[in-house]
Amino acid sequence: MQGVNRAEADLNLARREIVLRVKIAYWAARGSQEILDILKSTIDNFRKIIDYNAAQFSQGAIAEQDLLRVRLEAERLQIAQAAVIEAGRDRAELLRQLGQSGLTAVTLTEPFAPADGVTPLGLDQALANRAEIRAAVEQARANARLQDVNARPDMNLLAGYKRTELPDTINGVNTAIVTFRITLPVADRNQGNRLAAEAEVRRQEQLLAEAEAQARADYAGALDEYQLRRNEVDNALAALRTHAADISAIANAAYAAGGVDLLRLLDAERARLDADLIWARGIVDYRQSIVRLEAAEGIDQ
Repeated sequence: MQGVNRAEADLNLARREIVLRVKIAYWAARGSQEILDILKSTIDNFRKIIDYNAAQFSQGAIAEQDLLRVRLEAERLQIAQAAVIEAGRDRAELLRQLGQSGLTAVTLTEPFAPADGVTPLGLDQALANRAEIRAAVEQARANARLQDVNARPDMNLLAGYKRTELPDTINGVNTAIVTFRITLPVADRNQGNRLAAEAEVRRQEQLLAEAEAQARADYAGALDEYQLRRNEVDNALAALRTHAADISAIANAAYAAGGVDLLRLLDAERARLDADLIWARGIVDYRQSIVRLEAAEGIDQ
């Protein structure tokens, strides 16, 4: 890469880091909001089960113990404040990253669903996009070239003529003049600066090698994480959620028909809730893996 502007490269790096933090914070907050929605939906569903069992109890069809068990399960969900606290903390972190600390009530509207897969750019293109890892070396080399130029002797060539009025003559005399000037010393001029510049080039080249190695490791790690999360989304999360929802629907229908007892219904509802929460957290992990991969590839949008 030629002509790398270090100030511009540093600006791009800072922008990319800001974008990374904002996107990571956004999907954490969006996931927390989704988890709250799932819990609220589950509580609403349990209220329906409570109403149904209350009606059954009033008719003497079930024991009071079963009604109390359903109420206890619903109350257990209502007092689970960890999700509320986490959602508030994630929302506050997102607002802090956006520089919007004055806002409080925020609703995130991005559809909460798996994104389309991305096509990895490849290691070579990722390194090419990371201009900041070469900018310091380019600057050091430019400074070394400048010191080499300053080390050269100053040479001046002057040509002209001089007119002299001689005594006892009518016309003056023109004399051609050619001068050549060279600044001494020749060999040692700017030697200290040149040696320092060369040492800085070597230091920056070593840092470049280390930065490239770190960039390769970052890219490999981000790519592995993305592929793992993508495989989870494609082959596990959606199926898990669908199966849990089917089991819950079957259990509810069977319980209404008297085919299963209350404990089996509650187990099915817990399984559905667990599957929904695993799905939500998996989507967050997948979305954040895309963000990290794009950052490792030098993408700052």
